[in-house]
Amino acid sequence: MIKLLIRTILALAGLVILVISVCLLAPNKTLRPLLTQQATQLLSTDVSIASLELCLSCNTLQFNKIIIESPEGFGNQPLLQITQATIELRLNQLYREPIFVDNIALSGVHVHYLKTGKRSNITSLLAQLPHQDFFSDEQPMQENTAHSAGQQKLLVDHLTLTDVTVSAHSPEIGSETLELKLPPLELFELGGKNGQPAGAIAAQVIARLQLELAAALIRNPAFRERIRQQAAQRLRLRASEN
Repeated sequence: MIKLLIRTILALAGLVILVISVCLLAPNKTLRPLLTQQATQLLSTDVSIASLELCLSCNTLQFNKIIIESPEGFGNQPLLQITQATIELRLNQLYREPIFVDNIALSGVHVHYLKTGKRSNITSLLAQLPHQDFFSDEQPMQENTAHSAGQQKLLVDHLTLTDVTVSAHSPEIGSETLELKLPPLELFELGGKNGQPAGAIAAQVIARLQLELAAALIRNPAFRERIRQQAAQRLRLRASEN
């Protein structure tokens, strides 16, 4: 009986080791579909990942060509494209609550900004996520929504976005497309003091991108001229009505 129990335990241990080995040696066949599915559920829009690489010796997980589609009603252009995303994470942190992430580096980030009516594709995406002011340590206002339920909390020490470009379309711009380049962005200590679900942290990053985009539009001479023309047109219209 004891020998049978030992053989059973060894067999189970071998099976666990085999499963872990397959995940580590073939991450594109095992981890990528799982992470793609989770990201799609998290953002409530389609997400694709071309490939990923796991480096155990350097404690990094690298994603190549991430595409986040625009919410429904905002055309077929992806909202966000990321050439490369590198996550630095010590494996022993995976068993802790909250999970501590040393660094996330996003490079080659392209935002397709589209505004129709009073809403944009960015605000529509944010509406699907737990949200809060990213300067606050308070817990997300919508933490108990379906997106947050059951998610393990994260603490991200440092996050950077480099080579950030924007294609912007809105009624204020007119029929033209404004091409903008944003300065590198750095965010620190995401997750507050006690950690937050991945959805809340994603919302903080997207909200920061939205603020930087608004600032870039205000600085853009063509956008300012368009706003000036629209204001002058409204004044002429009011004058003619009077």
